[in-house]
Amino acid sequence: MEPLYCEGADECARYWRRAQVWVVTNSKWKIQTATDAVIVTHTPPSGDIYRAYQITREPLSGGREQIKIASGCANTFGCTTDESTMALAFKNYVKGSQ
Repeated sequence: MEPLYCEGADECARYWRRAQVWVVTNSKWKIQTATDAVIVTHTPPSGDIYRAYQITREPLSGGREQIKIASGCANTFGCTTDESTMALAFKNYVKGSQ
């Protein structure tokens, strides 16, 4: 669950666009908020096994930024996907490694 890092305005803007596309294609829930700093999906209803997402983009020094993904579902027994597998798929897509 380590953050994803990007360098420079062009790379960071590309990563952020790809992050939004990943959420749209991988979330059962529609995006509720999308700004230049956060992407948040709607919250699942109680007992649901599908993940909701919150992606944040934070500027660091020297033109570097970090992108973090947080997710969860509303089921006490677990979600449809493993969190670390989902995070790896997200990072690979955003970096264009997929």
